[in-house]
Amino acid sequence: MCRIFVQNPGGIGVTPGVKFGKLMEFLKENKVDIAGISEVNVNWKLVTDGRNLGDRTYGKFESQRAISTYYRKDNSALRNQPGGTAMLAMNKISYCVQSSGRDKRGMGRWCWIRLRGKNGIHTRLITVYVPTQNAGENTVYAQHIRGLAALGISECPIKQFWSDLANEIRAWRTAGEQIIVLGDFNEDTSQVEQRLEEFSLRDVTRHIHGQSPPATFQRGSRAIDGILATPSIVSETVKAGYLPFGELNK
Repeated sequence: MCRIFVQNPGGIGVTPGVKFGKLMEFLKENKVDIAGISEVNVNWKLVTDGRNLGDRTYGKFESQRAISTYYRKDNSALRNQPGGTAMLAMNKISYCVQSSGRDKRGMGRWCWIRLRGKNGIHTRLITVYVPTQNAGENTVYAQHIRGLAALGISECPIKQFWSDLANEIRAWRTAGEQIIVLGDFNEDTSQVEQRLEEFSLRDVTRHIHGQSPPATFQRGSRAIDGILATPSIVSETVKAGYLPFGELNK
């Protein structure tokens, strides 16, 4: 059995604080194997030694593999940077991690880990953060506009996000890999299923409970965070659900 957890904590802090500490406690107490974190909000290149994700998690588990990503083209001197994602593989499952990687455009849109399982089956887990179309210069959406423009791309960042991710998944599926996509999609997970219909990815919570998941944003009415997987993984899933709002902030 593998326990997978995903959360958008609204940032984990440039320096490890109470919020990050509670997250680590939760992962350990609930024996989580793989955790995906959306909207990390850290410009990792400006974080001093001892405060990167690997250092923060060192010694907290039997073993661990960590990966994080951010908008790498940011020339700001600010250590707080909107967006970005991270992943942790903890304890025994960490020994199954064969490789890890990030959004090829260096925009912090997703990161991934690739696991080797029984009978040579490989599973790739991708943690994503999809921007919302909002105003302001210091937003993830604005970051992506600048990043794409530098590459000569004028497409809407959200549309380009899904196009680029689909291209990646297509290559991984062609190679025979199983896929799990987790994160904050900033739209109903049923819409995400439609966007990724080519790959038959399904919301595991909807599959288990046979109905639409509850709202995952306190001021919203839809499930915009979740975990989607290819059919063979969905069929083997035995439990799925959500924590109450603020559970990790008590």
